[in-house]
Amino acid sequence: MSSAATYETLVSGHLLEIRDVRRRPVAARAWDTTPRPALVTGIESGPVRVEVGLFQAPFDVDGEGWDEAAEVSVLAGPGGVVVVGAGDAGSDARRIGVGGGPHRLQVYARGRALAPGAIASDVVETYRVFAWPAPLAPPAVLLRSRDAAPNLVSFIGPAGMGGLVSDGDTDDAHRRPETFR
Repeated sequence: MSSAATYETLVSGHLLEIRDVRRRPVAARAWDTTPRPALVTGIESGPVRVEVGLFQAPFDVDGEGWDEAAEVSVLAGPGGVVVVGAGDAGSDARRIGVGGGPHRLQVYARGRALAPGAIASDVVETYRVFAWPAPLAPPAVLLRSRDAAPNLVSFIGPAGMGGLVSDGDTDDAHRRPETFR
């Protein structure tokens, strides 16, 4: 791993945004989803802990201590990507310096089922987002514990909510995050 950072960010509206991801034209999409992924948190708002890192190649899933894991592709802008809550500007120290082009993100979560819908004052959820250069590919669920909350990864587009990555659960009626900014 070439770089890593751990930090806290404030979530609102159940979303942890993956910013600075380019929108792909409809004709260039490899699968039928809206183009910008976000992580769906269990808490409505409050602090969460995030760890981000950059790898040069794929790696084995390390599910030890995590409730769930998924993979999703992004087409990153030249400045890389940052994973932050809606009210966080995302400092450069938190940026995954992936450079421009297609990358794969492996995302992990724990604690999303501990306080669902709560407005938290302390950290109850932790996320890990690791990236590496890779061709665009469909999203995939890698790990899901029995106690995991539904719908870890959501796709946000200009019209709002899109497809969800989960283990067969595509009912997103209980969550309507804001349009991705």
